[in-house]
Amino acid sequence: MDEKVVIKVFGRVLKRHRDLLDVGQEQMEEDADIGQKSLTRFENGKRVPNFMTMYKLRTGAQLSIDKLIDETHKELMESGFYENPEKHGDENN
Repeated sequence: MDEKVVIKVFGRVLKRHRDLLDVGQEQMEEDADIGQKSLTRFENGKRVPNFMTMYKLRTGAQLSIDKLIDETHKELMESGFYENPEKHGDENN
């Protein structure tokens, strides 16, 4: 499974949820007490949040981590990612 693809999709889902809450990146970073520019890296698929960051996003910014993961999985399913992973990138990365 190409983790890079999963991380990029997770980033898009995270951004969509932040937009639905009508909250800017800086405000959400402040609410969740996470590092400056962290959300930019997550939303752009450059990094994936660790457990503590996800916990802070849940408790401080009121994001549902379950929904983020479920929607990431749904988007990957709808794209055919699981049936044809080579279409989305090298499985060994």
